[in-house]
Amino acid sequence: MAREDHALIARSSYDVETRTGRMDLTMFRLIEGAWHRSDVTLTQRAYEEGEVREALGRAGFQGVAVLDAERDLQMPTGAGRSFFVAVRPLDAPDLGLPHHPEGIAGPRR
Repeated sequence: MAREDHALIARSSYDVETRTGRMDLTMFRLIEGAWHRSDVTLTQRAYEEGEVREALGRAGFQGVAVLDAERDLQMPTGAGRSFFVAVRPLDAPDLGLPHHPEGIAGPRR
């Protein structure tokens, strides 16, 4: 992707054996007449639906719903991705994990 004031180069790979995806991004931005380079690597691990459901169940989550990125969420670049929605009752056992009292995202505005 290239524009007048920025350019983005993305290189991605996937290791079937480890089920690990990697995306290396390099971005050039024109700031006050000078080009600045930024590099970032994103790594993702792929899980089977059953693995995610099992982990959520062990953590006390219930009512798991699975949404397909393309079909259910109209994400054209979401091929092969799923989103999980679940509820963890307040009386679920404490697993000793760090948590935010108002949820991961914090308070809603």
